[in-house]
Amino acid sequence: MVKITDVAKAAGVSPSTVSHVLNGKRPISQRTRERVLKAIKDLNYVPNAYAQAMKSDRTGIIGFIATEITDQFSNMIIQGVESVFVPSGDHLLFVSGSEFSEDLGKTLKFLGSRRLDGAIISQSITESRRKLNFKLPDIPLISVNFDFGSDIPSVVLNNYKSGWDAAFHLAQKGCHRVGAIGGPQDRVASNDRLMGFHNGVEEFGLVMPQQEPIYSSFGFEGGVQGMESLLNQSLSLDGIFCANDYIASGAMYRATTEGIQIPDQLKVIGFDNRDFSSFTSQDITTFDQPLYDMGRIAARHLMEKIRDGRDIPLQTILSSRLIARGSTQSLSCSGS
Repeated sequence: MVKITDVAKAAGVSPSTVSHVLNGKRPISQRTRERVLKAIKDLNYVPNAYAQAMKSDRTGIIGFIATEITDQFSNMIIQGVESVFVPSGDHLLFVSGSEFSEDLGKTLKFLGSRRLDGAIISQSITESRRKLNFKLPDIPLISVNFDFGSDIPSVVLNNYKSGWDAAFHLAQKGCHRVGAIGGPQDRVASNDRLMGFHNGVEEFGLVMPQQEPIYSSFGFEGGVQGMESLLNQSLSLDGIFCANDYIASGAMYRATTEGIQIPDQLKVIGFDNRDFSSFTSQDITTFDQPLYDMGRIAARHLMEKIRDGRDIPLQTILSSRLIARGSTQSLSCSGS
């Protein structure tokens, strides 16, 4: 069995330093902490969780709240979180929002009744829920991929810039008359993307002739219905930005049933870089979110708060990466 003295020897530090890294009782330099955590991982050292809790106020348990634990987004964020907490011997307590009917207040109340060191929130929110109206548990919290617009620190994506980048990409591809299909009307991230797209369209001299915003579900059928609405308006569009890849896929399907050729007559951009977007019959130009990095950064901030008492930045903003694929890759757009 690997002992704490074995870890100390491998890391070139004293056993007490290893203990301080594990229980967060004293400040430890980042370089020393990383050396100790690497030795812990290499030796597969597992601290005695009960003994750790008895010697400190920490339990080594971190709450993780997600809208849907099995969702691809949550899985990538979780991997990033685990890359920080697992090597240090901490454990994640997973809570699905569906267990509490998506009521974040009840979910947080449940976590507050447990003896946790802190919690990470990765639950989707609507515009009406940006401002929290419920009591927060007395533990460190940080949100990933969603900004509550409150005192809860967050690691988020710059959705506005992503929308702007979508307009820039269509302009680069020679498009002139463009449209957009958003997600549900009350979804914060989708609305931020649409706002960035609208401003980019104006800045790059494109025309957006649709009469009003088109909102849809985040599913394939939402894209079909959104495209149907655009077709009914006879707008002669040559470029479309969709709030996610499912919508983009549905929009492309409906367009092709009308004989519209993609990308020669219509260029389509999605969002999220879902698995299917790269291997469907018509692969989708989309945006890849740095979900793993978002989880890793959030976990690092939370760990520093728990162990060293460092303040967590109120907001950390990351950018998405556009991946150009077949749905926009041609020499020029027609239909202007």
